[in-house]
Amino acid sequence: MKKSRTTEFGYAENQASPVHADDIKQNVRALTELEVAELRKNMADSSAWMKAELLRRHRMKV
Repeated sequence: MKKSRTTEFGYAENQASPVHADDIKQNVRALTELEVAELRKNMADSSAWMKAELLRRHRMKV
């Protein structure tokens, strides 16, 4: 099976270099119910703002 490859970007070098999946330490945890609720609220707020912003920009063009 082929190893998946990702790219790491170094801002100082301004170049991307390949990184093997084995080189990346995985430290993942599940979100708590409160964190999920906060994330959903934040996403809904962002969506509402973006829809309003797009409508505002559309009206400025017309």
